Formats: sequence, structure tokens, C-alpha cells
Amino acid sequence: METYVRQLCEGLQGKRFSHQVLTFHHNKKLPSIKQKVNGVTVTRIQPQVIWLSQPFSNNFRTTFLKNINQFDLVHLHFPFPQAENLVKSITQPLIITWCVDPAKTRWKILAWLARPHYRTVVKKAYMIVAIGHGIIKNSSLLNNYLKKCCTIPLSFSKKQIRSKAAYRTRFKKQFRVLFVGRLRKYKGLKYLVKAVALSSKNIVLNIVGDGEEKDSICSLISKLNLSQRVKLLGSLSENQKNIAFQNCDAFCLPSIHEAEGFGIVQAEAMSYGIPVINTWLKSGVPFVSRNGISGITVPPKNAHALAQALETLAFNKKKYNKFSAGALSRSKLFSENKMLKKYNEVYQKAIKIIQ
Repeated sequence: METYVRQLCEGLQGKRFSHQVLTFHHNKKLPSIKQKVNGVTVTRIQPQVIWLSQPFSNNFRTTFLKNINQFDLVHLHFPFPQAENLVKSITQPLIITWCVDPAKTRWKILAWLARPHYRTVVKKAYMIVAIGHGIIKNSSLLNNYLKKCCTIPLSFSKKQIRSKAAYRTRFKKQFRVLFVGRLRKYKGLKYLVKAVALSSKNIVLNIVGDGEEKDSICSLISKLNLSQRVKLLGSLSENQKNIAFQNCDAFCLPSIHEAEGFGIVQAEAMSYGIPVINTWLKSGVPFVSRNGISGITVPPKNAHALAQALETLAFNKKKYNKFSAGALSRSKLFSENKMLKKYNEVYQKAIKIIQ
């Protein structure tokens, strides 16, 4: 999401718009700071509390209320509880980017209690932009507000593409599978690790990222005697991540529920001509990589189905080449320029109602 906000701010900066970002630090030890990042003013508030990955601070409220009147538009990325609690103080047109229905996240128990509050937020919005197809359809919160909803898929910044299918160009002894993302429970990594254990010994897995599930995944790797086949690479720089994409044969996003709203990393992998294995979720995930076109989609929480998909990509040359070409073609739907053009149109419409 940080990358997405950066793309919007930098991409639309100077095109009649000037953005400022109000957000939190991820670390409670870091003090509040206001700085310029590539020409964009970013204020990062020090959290007083972090609960279920959500930061809270009285200073956020104070800063928001002190500065809100200087802006013509407000763009909220949802869910973001502390900012949502302040929507009644917003008199400007409110654009909401809808990333996931709270009822489909780790806050689902509290989400039902907060449902009246969410309705207030939705009612207040001038426009609600879902990040992927399927999100609006599967959100009961948005059922009565479909006229103010639209879909603008996320995008990635293209670094390099593989221009053609590359089945086994590097597959001599191993078929290399890659995962990139935060190590959180909803990512379903334990099912992918189990799938590797169930599949051919020629299939290996590299995991890029860090997070709360790291210790659990390490324990599972040890328990299944997979230390030679599954490697945790930790967080990588952008250049290192690009190299990881170039050096893999398949990408897997084994997420198990709709907290995974889109999975733009799939499109990034596809731009290298890499087939994708993902899961059937009621979110934007199976829209990004299409089953039978750019890869294989399997039921969530199903290690056996994941293993079968891995085996198919590793040993079926015809299907691999088909999915590789399909991945490269489909990745072009998620260009940064297309996303910025559509958001520019949303902003322009919002401005007209205040002129």
C-alpha cells in the first residue's frame, strides 16, 4: 500500500494536483516527523499503540484536525481505523480507496460491531474505488452504494520483462518457486511449504519478506526436513527483488482469505513472463492472474492442490509456455499509467462539485 500511495502522489504531482500524506510510522520508537519525499510532503506520526497491526495516536487526530481545512480533496485508504473515526470532520469531497472489507480481515469480530460506523464512512464518500474486481460484488457494506463505486486495479512499476516463454531455460536440476510478501497468517505460507514437501524434490522455494509468521514458518521447514529446499531470504531491496524474479520459474501467492485484497505482486511476477499459482478468493486475487490463462488457481488452504499445480508447471512444458506467454500479456493490464489516468479522472470529477 505504501508503494501504491507513492505512485499516486508522485504520478499526479503537478498535474493540477499537489498531494500531502498523513500516515504513521510502523515503529513506536520513531518520533513524528514531517519531510519531503520526492517532492511530496509526508507527515509520519509516532504510534502510541499498535494493535492488530493498526497504529493509534492522539497526535494523529490533532494533526489531522489542525491541517484538514487547507485541502480541497481528501483521499482515504480503507481500512484505516484512526482516519475513519475522523470522517465527520471532513467537509471536502472524500475519495475512498477500498482495499478490503473489514469483515474479511483479522478484525472481523470487531467489524460487525463497527458496522454502523462503516456505513457512516461509506455514506460520506463521494466516490469509492475498489482496488480489484470482485471486491465490490462481495462486500455487503457496499451493496446500497453501487452508484458511487468503481474499480481501478493496482499497478506496478515495470522494471524488466522476459519477452517470451522461458520453460526450463534455467531449470537444469531445480524448478524454482518464489513467494514475495509480508509473512502474515492470511498469506497461507504454511500450505505452500507443505506443498513443497508433497511435491518432487526438484521443486524448491524461495521466500522473500519478513513478518510475524517467520518463526512459525521456520519451525515448519525444520519439522518437514525442508531446509535444503525452502529458503527464507528476508526483506530484499528493489534491485535484489528484481533479481529474485528473474531467477525463478514460477510465482505462488497462497493466500487463504480476503485480507489479501489484490496481490499486485502477481502482476509484477507476470511482467517477467512467470506463471502464477494463486487461490480462489472473493477478492481481486484471482482477477489479477487468471486460471488457465496466466497460471493456475487452486482452493485456499489446500496443500495437495498447490503441490499438484507446482508439479504441472514444473513438468508440463506445453502448459508452462502457454501460461508464461499469458502472464506476460496480462501484466500489461496493470500499468501505472492506466491507473494514474483513471485516478486523474476521479479527482477531476470530485473537483467539479466544489467549483
